[in-house]
Amino acid sequence: MYSDFADFIRENQTALLEAWVREMKEQEDPKIASVATDEMYEEVTREFIDLIVSKIDGTENQAEFHGKLKDFAEKVVLLGWPIHFITTGIHNFALLTYKGMRGKALFF
Repeated sequence: MYSDFADFIRENQTALLEAWVREMKEQEDPKIASVATDEMYEEVTREFIDLIVSKIDGTENQAEFHGKLKDFAEKVVLLGWPIHFITTGIHNFALLTYKGMRGKALFF
């Protein structure tokens, strides 16, 4: 089942990324908007998607994954992004993925 998630995310990464960025920009904190360029935003979201896929499909060992997760968390903290924005991002990504999979009849 988890490999279905990873495959779907990998195959639809560009569309998911675009929809996710649109969704997050609509909910963006003005503090984030003032410091985050579009390129930075896209880089962080791509890195996040890569983390999700690597965790789901188990392509990395635990130590590698935890190292990348730690680096990602440090980057987000240094950018000054509030935890609420991060949790909203996780929720929105999960929802977009679910809707996309359901639309392709991968969920019943």
